[in-house]
Amino acid sequence: MKKLSYLLAVLLVLLTLPGQAWAAEAQEDTYLTMEQQQEIVRQVKQIGIRVGVASYNPAKLQVSCPMPIYAYTEEGFRENGRLLPLLFEEQPLFFVVDDGDSYTINTTIYDWLLQAKAAVGKPFALVWDRNSVYFYDGKSWLLLHKLSHTGPDYAVLDIYQPIDTAALELCELRPVQSLEDAYFERWPGDEEVAVYFAGEKQETHGWLTGGRTLLPLRDLCNMLDISVDYDEATQQITLNNRQDVYTLRLNDCQASCNGRQLALMDVPPQERDGVTYLPMRYLGELLQLELQWDEAARRVDLQPDGQVIVSVVRHVYATMENWDIKLESPYWAKWFYNCLDSDLEYEVAAPEHIGRWPNLDVPDFYYLLTGYDFWRADGSLAFSCEVYLHVPGQPLPEGYAEYLLHHDDKWYNMPGFSDIWAEWDKIEGWQRVD
Repeated sequence: MKKLSYLLAVLLVLLTLPGQAWAAEAQEDTYLTMEQQQEIVRQVKQIGIRVGVASYNPAKLQVSCPMPIYAYTEEGFRENGRLLPLLFEEQPLFFVVDDGDSYTINTTIYDWLLQAKAAVGKPFALVWDRNSVYFYDGKSWLLLHKLSHTGPDYAVLDIYQPIDTAALELCELRPVQSLEDAYFERWPGDEEVAVYFAGEKQETHGWLTGGRTLLPLRDLCNMLDISVDYDEATQQITLNNRQDVYTLRLNDCQASCNGRQLALMDVPPQERDGVTYLPMRYLGELLQLELQWDEAARRVDLQPDGQVIVSVVRHVYATMENWDIKLESPYWAKWFYNCLDSDLEYEVAAPEHIGRWPNLDVPDFYYLLTGYDFWRADGSLAFSCEVYLHVPGQPLPEGYAEYLLHHDDKWYNMPGFSDIWAEWDKIEGWQRVD
């Protein structure tokens, strides 16, 4: 509260610009100098990590017309300073206070405008007296905040009595100038971070900024074959690994898994040059990656969790020969494993007639169709099974499905395996194993 009173007390009557002063009716050709723009950007960056502004796309950050604020005194309304609004996607984000030497960023007034539901293109004014801050839209008053300021020249505003508002000029938030040119390609002091995956250096890279290591989300998902979708309108990012669906948003520290909220990120997802970055540790947990950080080399080594399935081998059985094909894809291997696991209906007794090849003379005959071995990142075997198919066109034994899965001397009905296998055969990237 003391800080807020101080900020209001130091507001200047004018924000000086070369050749002219800010006015409430500023024209579209009114611009800040590059030095002034960079000073604003510097102030924004100083609080960026704390409030998440680092993730705002600078191309969408704009300066609005200056906003006069008023004090209600014994003599009526008196202009007592001006603010320079910053708009993100044409909505109020921060307000810049010029103290004569440098710019400072005020976030409290933004909260007031949210409370008042102020919008771009609608005129309003901010007024305070010795007790309160008010929002006025030309018709009605809204009490926003109680103050502890007790300046001797201030009166108490009675919004229920007729008030002469002739001296009260309404302002309108509207974009005047983009601050894009004041941003550099990356922040001064940021350091590029090399990314290694499974021991191999990747073409992509991360950033070390503000004591946090940020890694590119989409590039890492591509390494693991995890699908990523982005909704430009809502800024929502969706990750789908065929088992879980993760959702998160730019500039928002909250993420969810299958609709359940996860622990908050210490830094929100950030966009730089069209690339979304997430904090290293959080991303590692999200994608089940083991992380090793080398401070001296500015390098992060990523390894799939040792218990995560990363590849699958399929055994192909033909009449004259057998061979194996392998798919090294954590995404598809895990997806297919999950499909098998979810399709297991219930355990059944071993079929009476089991063979290697179809035999049409035995109606309840099951023959070996294929087999699968699922391998973990640490080289260990996670799961091995065989799939048996009932002889096509023959009546099924009672209580048995067309497909059976055999694992660890147990048999399970697989009623949906034909659909799974149809999808499985569409996957490219299989390599024959000799």
